Amino acid sequence: MKALYILVLSFTFLLSCDRNEPNCCTIIDAVIDIQYKDVLGRDLLDQSKPYAYQFSAMEHYYIDSLGVVQEGFHQSEHEKEMSLYFDIDSVNTLRVFPYRYYYKNGTMVLTDIIQLYELDSDTIVSEIVLTSNSQITKKVWYNGVLKYNYDTGDSRLFVITK
Repeated sequence: MKALYILVLSFTFLLSCDRNEPNCCTIIDAVIDIQYKDVLGRDLLDQSKPYAYQFSAMEHYYIDSLGVVQEGFHQSEHEKEMSLYFDIDSVNTLRVFPYRYYYKNGTMVLTDIIQLYELDSDTIVSEIVLTSNSQITKKVWYNGVLKYNYDTGDSRLFVITK
């Protein structure tokens, strides 16, 4: 009975939220999902394969507002502000959490550097739009190439061939 009471109370709370109220709901949608494959189509994030990038050797850096490369810091529970997961098709995917540190007219333009191993690093530039209750990734460039555009309905998950 107690569980039913909590369920009804929770449901009532959710229904009472006015979606037009500016401080009603917080939306944070600021992650980037990347799959790495070689020219043969092999998964370069499969940690069981000798040819794969090893997550333990990867590093995540960012460029601060002065243009200086900084070693990453942990602002979430994810190691290195990145994580590995299997997507819906059981393909290894690297999830990157861009470093959010400064604002510009409601928009953050962030530059992250993913070092896949000692001799291979790539640059991710993301544009994240901020409001009082949301952080939404609008565009992502990977090594200077636009890979994601919110306005055109692109998939935030993209594949990089190495």
